[in-house]
Amino acid sequence: MNARLLAPLLALATGAALAQAPALSGLSPTPTPPAATSEPPTPVPTPLPKLKRVAGGAVLERTFRADEKVPLAVIDKREMQYLYREGDSLVFMDNESYDQLHVAGTDLGSAVDFVKEGDTAVLHMYDGAVVAAELPAAVELTVTETDPEIKNATVTTSFKPAKTETGLVVQVPPFIGTGEKIKINTDDGAYIARA
Repeated sequence: MNARLLAPLLALATGAALAQAPALSGLSPTPTPPAATSEPPTPVPTPLPKLKRVAGGAVLERTFRADEKVPLAVIDKREMQYLYREGDSLVFMDNESYDQLHVAGTDLGSAVDFVKEGDTAVLHMYDGAVVAAELPAAVELTVTETDPEIKNATVTTSFKPAKTETGLVVQVPPFIGTGEKIKINTDDGAYIARA
C-alpha cells in the first residue's frame, strides 16, 4: 500500500498527534467544534429533613440554608410508675427519686388507655413537661364489659367490642368473655391474644 495513505490512518489508530496527520496526507485540517455548554449545571440535591414537634408529635418538612443552625432538643427519659388517677391527671412516681408527678391525660395521648395502676412507663420530658410516654409493645388488660361469650366459638373474621379496665374499647374474637385477661398491641390498640 501507499505510505502516503497509511500515515494518517496509523496516526489516528496509535493516538499520535492529529496535527501530523494532515501534513502526512496533504489534507487541510478541519477543526472540530467545542462541546456545547449551553445546558445549565446539574443542581446539587438539597436534603429535606422531616422534623417532629416534641409536644404533639406533628411532622413537617422544612428546607434549611447551609449556614443555618438548628438547636438540639434535649429529651429527658425517666422510668416512672403509674400510681393513680386524680381528676383529669395521672399521678406518676419517679423510680429513682420517689417524687410524684401529676401529668395531664392529654399530654400522654393514646398511652393513657394502656396504663393501669402499678405499671411502669418511660416518660419523655422536655423543659420539665411530659411530652410522650414509652410503653411496652404489648400490655395485659382485663375485659370488664363485653357481650356474652359464644361456646365452642373459634377464631373467625367476626369480632365484638370489649371494654377493658382502663376504658379502652377493643375488638375481640367471640370466645372472649368478661373477666378474661387479653394482650393488646400498644401501637395500634389491636387484640393480640389471651393472656
